Amino acid sequence: MTTRPEPRPSHTHPAARAPELDGSGARVCPKAQERAEYVSFPETVIPHYASDRQVAGFFSGALNVEFIDDIHTMKPGAVGKTPYARRLKEALEHLLSERPAGSTDWALMTGVSFWEDDRLYSYLKDLYDYFYGDREEPPVAPDAEAPPPEKCWR
Repeated sequence: MTTRPEPRPSHTHPAARAPELDGSGARVCPKAQERAEYVSFPETVIPHYASDRQVAGFFSGALNVEFIDDIHTMKPGAVGKTPYARRLKEALEHLLSERPAGSTDWALMTGVSFWEDDRLYSYLKDLYDYFYGDREEPPVAPDAEAPPPEKCWR
């Protein structure tokens, strides 16, 4: 007698999905396109994301909804003299100069919704300045309880 293998669970982590509008109070901009699959950025969006597990871990883990408020703990590794630190800086510089990732895909990858691309890139600029510039305090992540910008509901 042969048995069928159990279906494999989805590789989609709940935090990698866009927040849904439901009874729990989670909100999503109606203009945002919801997707259930895990979002992984290619090298053309975030350099070194596919080839360096530490860089991928920084973007999908340290900037995840569960850990983003502890981003200050990542600074020592980000500013070190290691290949990882160099690659992370290159990735952030590319994101800031090219703006290749949208806020919707970012929310799907991290569970953190910035609602708008400008807000996402403002946060990333503040993060870059905290790691490599003269900003003394880490940037503040968006409030998960705050309503989306009014223009998202038009």
